[in-house]
Amino acid sequence: MSMQQAVDTARRGYHVAVIGAGARHRVGEAERHASDVSGIIIFRANGRERITFPGGGSIYFYRDADGARGTTLDAAYLTDISLATDGRTLKTLEPCFHDQPHRIGVLI
Repeated sequence: MSMQQAVDTARRGYHVAVIGAGARHRVGEAERHASDVSGIIIFRANGRERITFPGGGSIYFYRDADGARGTTLDAAYLTDISLATDGRTLKTLEPCFHDQPHRIGVLI
């Protein structure tokens, strides 16, 4: 998965999380990929970084899966392959998807 895919998913109205070490520093990368979209709103508050798209989608940036608690997600992109095999991370994310299929990928 790439940041472009995360942006494209959010642009279509879905809620996406980018999770892992350095995730919050990838806001600028996502912003560059979304530069052709007018009306995006970028929040850079410490620990609450996100980009909101005019179609209702959002990308949230979290240091770890605990940050996503209470967020409804359509997709999650992990910044490290080890998070995809970590049972604690996956168990923490599970409620974020409710009854939807789990769409979890790894950013490269």
